[in-house]
Amino acid sequence: MQDEILKHTEKIYKTVKNPKHSFGEKVKEILIEIFIIVFAVTLSIWLHSWSEHNHQRKEAHEFLKDIKADIAKDLESMQAKKTGLDSVFKSGVHMLDTSALNASSSNFSLNFGLTTFKANDGNYQGFKSSGKIGFIENKELKKRILAYYENELPGLYDVDKYQYAKQLEVWELINSLGGKKFMKDDSFRAKLTVDMQITDALIRSYNEVIERATEINREIEREIGE
Repeated sequence: MQDEILKHTEKIYKTVKNPKHSFGEKVKEILIEIFIIVFAVTLSIWLHSWSEHNHQRKEAHEFLKDIKADIAKDLESMQAKKTGLDSVFKSGVHMLDTSALNASSSNFSLNFGLTTFKANDGNYQGFKSSGKIGFIENKELKKRILAYYENELPGLYDVDKYQYAKQLEVWELINSLGGKKFMKDDSFRAKLTVDMQITDALIRSYNEVIERATEINREIEREIGE
């Protein structure tokens, strides 16, 4: 492009210096050369912008495909975790039932879920750190993805870790009570009650995040046509 501009600039210079051309002819030729230069520069800028935009769209498309796959894995993990929490909650509520107070602790089992959830966020973090999140043209989808990784998942992690800590306290108390009929122990029942309240809150948190993640993947499918 620089060579072309230089060539037409030299032509303008030669036109100005050409004694054989009248003033009107010189003006006409100069204007034509200027038009050619302006057109060539404008076209070059447009082609570069188009190429850059096309490249950005391809990057965003690949990113969204990766995010869709990551969220699909998250959904599978969250569903499995929620199923486990449902079992934990039911066993805890059953143990707290007043009708169970007269029974032997050996007749009951208390389920525990001593694990925490961690989303697959490597692709998101990489794309975010590269400063390319803006390549996603669908603003609503971009907003949902940001909310999922920056707000909803961290909120879920907090409740998850808190529930894990309370589960651990219940587990440690059962072990410390040893062979004692711990179901009638006030401290045990108090801790278990708090644990079940938090477990119920965590189940509801998982339901909400699962719903948001499902919506995001549906929106990505519409966006990328897959």
